[in-house]
Amino acid sequence: MTFIGSIGMIMNGGSRVIWAGLQDKLGFRNVYFVLLSLQLVVSCSIYFLRKSVTLYTIWVCLALMCEGGHFTMYPTVCVNIFGIQLGGQIFTIMYFAIPLSSFTGFLINEFMKDFISE
Repeated sequence: MTFIGSIGMIMNGGSRVIWAGLQDKLGFRNVYFVLLSLQLVVSCSIYFLRKSVTLYTIWVCLALMCEGGHFTMYPTVCVNIFGIQLGGQIFTIMYFAIPLSSFTGFLINEFMKDFISE
């Protein structure tokens, strides 16, 4: 798992240059549609590929590649939409919502376990 994670993080970092270049050439909508489509396919199928070490490694790398795309594309879009002054601040708020949503999911899960067991 450490090896797979290491390879995946290399893909995450290396893919950022590719996503940024594609966004410059093709625009945000086209590239983001491809990114979300790839992420949807990977997230829906990774469970079924968990027994094959090779395919699982490739899928983890693809998932982390998609994550790299989000971190590359959104700062540019925030600055384009909200301007140089507010773009960075709004991007920070957007990414603050990620751990907040994870924590909220944890709390809902804990609440539902107690609620269902009664």
